[in-house]
Amino acid sequence: MSVTLTRVEPSIAGVGDYIELMKPRVMSLVVFTALVGLLIAPGHVHPMAAFTALLCIAVGAGAAGALNMWYDADIDAKMRRTRSRPVPAGRVQGADALALGVVLSMFSVMLMGMALNWLAADEEMISIRPKDPEDRRIQLTNRQMGVVRYTTLMLLPLLIALAGFSVWWQRR
Repeated sequence: MSVTLTRVEPSIAGVGDYIELMKPRVMSLVVFTALVGLLIAPGHVHPMAAFTALLCIAVGAGAAGALNMWYDADIDAKMRRTRSRPVPAGRVQGADALALGVVLSMFSVMLMGMALNWLAADEEMISIRPKDPEDRRIQLTNRQMGVVRYTTLMLLPLLIALAGFSVWWQRR
């Protein structure tokens, strides 16, 4: 039995490469959207809970960016616009990007679950209430009901019979 040892090259990535891996411009859009949602949400959100939620959302968005860079590294290497990204350029190894994405996503979900409660305790905070149904019944007078009745029972069958008769007359 022989053991083969392979040498792993040290990564030449800097902190900036790992930050770029998390796509900070996309993260800022996600965090801004979450912040607006928190600001216009009905009721009061504790500032510490809001900060924790925004932090977890930012970390989750960064994890998604890192996983996306890992997954699309082969495609990014072919495109002029994306070939300078950390993974296709070789500054960050694919396994490092994958590990960063998985660890950040797990951290984000676990922190949000532990700090903000798994099911948000109050179901009303995580649901959108349906609109109350409108009364859409048609109110008809007796005369209007008679018109509808005679139209459907007599006029429509008469029109169908006339159409059939005219087709028969033309084909005979």
